[in-house]
Amino acid sequence: TVCTVDGQPNTTTYTISSYEKINNASPKMIDANAKAVDNTDYEWRITPSTTTVGEVYIQGKNEEKYLYRSGATLAVTNTPKAWTVTKGEGEYWYLRGVHNQGSYLVINTSTGAFNYWKNTTGSSTWSTKFVLNAKGMVTGIDAVKADANSSSAPVYNLKGIRTNRTERGPVIVNGQKRLLK
Repeated sequence: TVCTVDGQPNTTTYTISSYEKINNASPKMIDANAKAVDNTDYEWRITPSTTTVGEVYIQGKNEEKYLYRSGATLAVTNTPKAWTVTKGEGEYWYLRGVHNQGSYLVINTSTGAFNYWKNTTGSSTWSTKFVLNAKGMVTGIDAVKADANSSSAPVYNLKGIRTNRTERGPVIVNGQKRLLK
């Protein structure tokens, strides 16, 4: 079974954060213990449910650890729990924990506390929007290197497909983003 989120394969890992700033500072990220923290490198994998089409598990990278709803908050368990992950109108996603009352994860924009709502409306205090930042994916050209036209290194386009040196524009050379002229 293949599960895709925004065209990414289910081998992709993500950091998960709130869309809004919390307490007018920065967005909060979901760490390995399902807590809202200022910053974490912890990555989650979104894998297809083994029982229901359209549902997924949010699993810790390389771990038997899954996000789930525990009462009115977010927690981790060793047992897979089903979610739906739905794209919003912007660069955010709605996370709906269908394993317990089928409601959407929300985060308090003042405190960073989690809770659950039956809809995605949100409010000035609670937000249903979360950002999935794919790890290890090429998102754009960061720098232009003078030696990008060196003929010894293989060249890949931004989709990761090996290409020849006649292709112009943004490519990957020696694992670095470059611009071929």
